[in-house]
Amino acid sequence: MRSVRLVERIERLSWTITLSAAFFVASVQTSLAVGVPVTSACVGDCDRLGVVTVDEVVKLVAIALGAESVELCGAGDASGDGKVTVDEIVGALTHALSGCSIEGGACSNSIVDAHEGCDDGGVCIGGPLAGRACTSEAQCLSGGACFGGLDDLRACESDDDCRNGLCRRCRPVGGDGCAANCTPETETAVDLVAGSIEDGVDIAPGTSGAVQIRPYLYFPVPFTGSLILTMGQTLDKVTPLTLRAENVRLDPSPILGGTACACSRFPETSTCGGTIIDLDGTASLGCTAGFEDSTTCPADRPCAPVNGAGNAGSGFITCGAPPNHIDAVQDCNARRGGDPLPPVVSVQSEGNPGVANLGHALLTMANAIGIAGPCSDASDEYGVDGEFCTMDDPVSSLPQYNRGALSLSVFGTDAVATIVNPADSDDFLGPFGMEGAPFTCQADGSVDVSGGGIAAAFTACDSPNVGDSITPMVLFFDRAPTL
Repeated sequence: MRSVRLVERIERLSWTITLSAAFFVASVQTSLAVGVPVTSACVGDCDRLGVVTVDEVVKLVAIALGAESVELCGAGDASGDGKVTVDEIVGALTHALSGCSIEGGACSNSIVDAHEGCDDGGVCIGGPLAGRACTSEAQCLSGGACFGGLDDLRACESDDDCRNGLCRRCRPVGGDGCAANCTPETETAVDLVAGSIEDGVDIAPGTSGAVQIRPYLYFPVPFTGSLILTMGQTLDKVTPLTLRAENVRLDPSPILGGTACACSRFPETSTCGGTIIDLDGTASLGCTAGFEDSTTCPADRPCAPVNGAGNAGSGFITCGAPPNHIDAVQDCNARRGGDPLPPVVSVQSEGNPGVANLGHALLTMANAIGIAGPCSDASDEYGVDGEFCTMDDPVSSLPQYNRGALSLSVFGTDAVATIVNPADSDDFLGPFGMEGAPFTCQADGSVDVSGGGIAAAFTACDSPNVGDSITPMVLFFDRAPTL
């Protein structure tokens, strides 16, 4: 049924070219039978996700007709002659029907193919060689994580586990000058919209910050500071986005009337296998050194950076798609006297229809909120430099009071979290959440991040001196920094 619809769409679009529609379709059918040589690893894979969709084949037809620019799909111009030919459309159709070969020429093989702007290889994920450099799926032996789509960075066994994405063992990563879709990266500096406390217990809408919520206690932490976002080029409405840990510059936040100081960090984060969610749907075990609950990983899933070495976060902005809704649920299990269950995080993209000039982000990133004495007081407890919220802050027996307890979260358009059985009760804590905002997609295919916002909500059970808590968080991006 899929191939019939595809041919029908090609017929409708190709009537204006000098070849008749009937001759064009006949050429496609004949070429499939004899096997037209494909000069690119996966002709027609505009977004470099390893699959060719019906829409991508139709886009190639539009480029061949002159209705669209070839720049919208460099992977369609396999020969590199600046145009899309019938043979290249046939190659794309072949891949749409029979799939792409990851082993030959995909983004992450360290070979810059005709349709790529760069390719510096990939990193094994989800298996016994997690964290090692790779240039093919076979080099990683086993494992895998979803690449792209709504299940990005979740452990997988096949493409069926990845909604709108691809199961990859050798995963391309950005942040090093070459984006996850094998396009050159550029850096965009933004200020955060300064956080403002509303009604004494919440972060005002449209401003940046977090609220730590415990039973009968709300603890707002406003954010100020700036970020440098590393972005690849937009392909098929998808823009890869990376945040280097060194490019996060948030200010310490005076809280409790200035008697205490909060520090929000976004460090490079590692888990067992480098995934965020295991095959059973629960959160992957964290192993980031210097933070609470760091785990010793098993040999078949070694400790590896989730977003790539040196990266605090990674993900995508998709133009024209519906908003991304994040939902986290954790059973703290205290009433049964057992250990807390791992949190279960789900992502849905539904509800409001997508708007062509609006983009919604899906980003994986970890955060830790530490608390200390007054921000302005120098203290030996703040490390050698005597200042809180710097890299030398110590790790002590109470890590939530200097480095903070690390939580790996998925950021989307909006997010909510719920705790089941909090604080030795049969009750619920939550749901509590926050709302971000879409980004603006420009006519030239680029994304304007100013005015957009990303939200997450994460849970914690039995944390020392904190207990069970939910922390909704939102980051709103303003114009370029003023300094």
